[in-house]
Amino acid sequence: SLEEHLLKVIDDICVPSWDDWHMTRHRLGKLANIFPMVHKTDLMRIGVDISLLHTLNPFLTGKSETIIISGIVYWLELCAMEDRVKRLLSYVIANNIPQFTAELQFVREWPVEEHLEWLVFEVEGQLQIRPQQYEFVRRLIDNPGSIGQLNMGEGKTRVILPMIVLHLAKGEDIVRLHFLTQLLDEGFNYLHRYLCASVLNRKIFRLPFNRDYCLNLDDIAVLESILDYCRQCRGCLCVAPEHRLSLYLKSDELALLANEESDLLAEKLRAIENSNSFVDVFDEADEILRHKYELVYAVGISNYLPGGVARWNAVQCLLRVISDSSNPRLGDILNDEKITVRNSEYRIHGVSFNS
Repeated sequence: SLEEHLLKVIDDICVPSWDDWHMTRHRLGKLANIFPMVHKTDLMRIGVDISLLHTLNPFLTGKSETIIISGIVYWLELCAMEDRVKRLLSYVIANNIPQFTAELQFVREWPVEEHLEWLVFEVEGQLQIRPQQYEFVRRLIDNPGSIGQLNMGEGKTRVILPMIVLHLAKGEDIVRLHFLTQLLDEGFNYLHRYLCASVLNRKIFRLPFNRDYCLNLDDIAVLESILDYCRQCRGCLCVAPEHRLSLYLKSDELALLANEESDLLAEKLRAIENSNSFVDVFDEADEILRHKYELVYAVGISNYLPGGVARWNAVQCLLRVISDSSNPRLGDILNDEKITVRNSEYRIHGVSFNS
């Protein structure tokens, strides 16, 4: 099979007969577990990092490496096709004609040579990138700052976000993914499973931040180190809106303290935000960008609202009087249609409220 042939070609060492000690040395190194043995997962890893091929077999020529990489791409396409055939068979067994027909009509529209990591993602996740998903991602990549909309269940989080991370995280910018607080754990766990704990080996970071935390220079140094490592390893950063806004506005709070230490901390926090080139990707952008998610950044000790206690007590007294059914005068007032209106929409647990 093609898989066995690729493994054999990568594992073998072709050297002249008068220089066969290289072959002996390499084989002895493999027996001693000094040199790695080639496995089929290494074929997918080569699709992610082509330089790995030279590590597995440093005796290959440039022409041989090109031929092997072409064979690996073809093998990955066959693996994706095998998964597709299995899906078609499952639709036939379930007599799901609409899904069977839709699966047959899908055609890959993106060049696999330019997006090898997408192809590995397909094989690893046993899925296929749909034409509308590719067109959606291409439009977002070609038009920075744009917003796209898809219906529920069309793969925004499961397919499109990993595609964007794999394409944009190239070691230059930090891809920062914004999730709603309720979806942050779910999104992080999915990306960790299919991008980190896989042959793709992309690091996934979280940056929770609370403005009540007292920062010092050591904390900021750790933060700078994490962001720098995230960029170098081509990872991505998962945050909730309040985490990013709290970190961003913490510098303003420190600046208000007006002392030497706080000014230095504020300057370093601003430098982190300004010096790092972030690529912000918003999941559920319609919700995250709603005005109710704007951070109300209160500073200082909380105080009661003006007249708040008196207003709250007045409302409680009114409700207590209305709920007293033993008062005949109250009953006459509540039954007067000129004063009260009964509305069944506010009936809760057998209690109706009049207005």
